[in-house]
Amino acid sequence: MTRKEFDISLYHIIFGDLRKYQNLIETFLSTQKKELEENTNEVDVNDQMNDSEKYEKYLDLIGTESYEKFEKYHDIARLFPHNFRVSFLTQVISVIEKELKRLCNDLGNIKNQTFMVADLKGSNDFLKCKEYLKKISSIDFNSINAEWEYILQCKSLRNNLVHSGNIIKMDNKKLVNFIKNNDSFDCEYEEFIDKKEDIVTFVIVNSKLIDKLINQSQKLFENLLGLKYNS
Repeated sequence: MTRKEFDISLYHIIFGDLRKYQNLIETFLSTQKKELEENTNEVDVNDQMNDSEKYEKYLDLIGTESYEKFEKYHDIARLFPHNFRVSFLTQVISVIEKELKRLCNDLGNIKNQTFMVADLKGSNDFLKCKEYLKKISSIDFNSINAEWEYILQCKSLRNNLVHSGNIIKMDNKKLVNFIKNNDSFDCEYEEFIDKKEDIVTFVIVNSKLIDKLINQSQKLFENLLGLKYNS
């Protein structure tokens, strides 16, 4: 096995392990939700309903003796999956940042550079890595723009989740448009007249967002490996 083949296989392992972990937790949560739905006779739910419609059904239980079951359904169907996806998104972005810096520094060593990514000014590691690659290589970022932009959008979402939770100010148009045009989100829009500020709150309702993030990231790194071995 050549060094390049080894590095490619390493990325397969890194992102493959993330996929396996995600599938394990998502399958468990989905199974728990299905069991709860099957054992709840008071509410008429069926497989043709989406999660939001099922959730609305359970909202009708508030104030009844079945409220405890509503709370459990909310936890299993909405809260726990959302919380997992938020924490997992943070984990995936951290892995991408770490591997991107490692790749940049490996390339810097190959080219006998006297400076590394950490020597560049700024606090945004993604932009520093991009600047570093442009300085020491002839990479055309237009060729990987789709993957790069999707990762940046997910990173922006991660930052918002860390600092503001699942609330986005409507004037953050780029991020609002990202979640509006992505079927991984269930959104609600609210207006706070006293604060003169509109917001959107959201829940991550499926795994598609992070599925795509993992796939796009693996594709990005495999393309960047060409720089390392063809420079």
